[in-house]
Amino acid sequence: MNRGIIGILIICMLAWSFYGIFAREMPHWKSDSDTISTDDMVIQFHERTPTYKIWIPGKNDTAVYIVKFNRIIEFIDSDNDGRYSGTVDTLLAQAPLTAHDIWEVTAEEFNTTEAYELRITFNGSVRIYRMGTEQFIGEARVAFVNHIYDRDVEVEGYQIEGGRELKIDIIISDWPWMNDDSKLALEIVFAGMFKGHEGVPRCHRERVQYENREIHKIRLEGDADYQVEFRYAEQARLRVGSEERECKVNASDEFKQNSAVTWLVYPYFNDTLVHDPSIYVGEPEGGIASILESKPYIAVGIVGVVVLVIVAIIKIKK
Repeated sequence: MNRGIIGILIICMLAWSFYGIFAREMPHWKSDSDTISTDDMVIQFHERTPTYKIWIPGKNDTAVYIVKFNRIIEFIDSDNDGRYSGTVDTLLAQAPLTAHDIWEVTAEEFNTTEAYELRITFNGSVRIYRMGTEQFIGEARVAFVNHIYDRDVEVEGYQIEGGRELKIDIIISDWPWMNDDSKLALEIVFAGMFKGHEGVPRCHRERVQYENREIHKIRLEGDADYQVEFRYAEQARLRVGSEERECKVNASDEFKQNSAVTWLVYPYFNDTLVHDPSIYVGEPEGGIASILESKPYIAVGIVGVVVLVIVAIIKIKK
């Protein structure tokens, strides 16, 4: 009788552990709230714009991180350092990205043998104005193509973490350049809500080597037990017709107590530019939860040890 009870107990515990580790909900889209949800991550698009609110399910009362793609700036790199500086460089034009009436939003689902993908695309014609004025110059096509997967997948030589990392293809086309020597700066603002109060996360930049790619990680930390990372490669792609080549992406940061901004700098291009950063959410590296999520076999091992201890205690009591 005792052996039967022990067997049932072991089966139940193992089944529970495997279910909790492997039976995960597919990413899904809620069009009424402009929200992507997974077991590990929630992304809400503020007022249907490329302003990303990110949190871990059930923890939005503690922290909501914000990554806001604010505007695109055309400028002349006056000091020729390859980076953007609002006080040194010559600013020619800007295209705000925060108007909600310019974006067409579509949702698509893809099932392959490798993974399930949910794809949310923001397509728009952004209006460009001469810097410091309301003089309309023209329009450019801009898209934010958001990809999230139900499991880890490798995309163009980089591994995207399933359920907790959102890959974003930023596509800029047909920019009406004011000067052939200009560059573009994509302005990204980092902010957050921490325990119900607006705040600015602490931002730290890290550069890592992933196979043959240089990856930059900007870690956002607030008054919370989890953090967000904005990740991007140093390479973007330039497309002219059927031809494609890589270009270098530089960046400049301005991280202060009351504001945090990064500018990604792209060179002059004739047709289309594509860059694919990502947003990741998770607990600090080394935390027990992050270890169990990334290495589920450890969780299985822990459950196995617990079962053996229970069996040993029952035998002793006999």
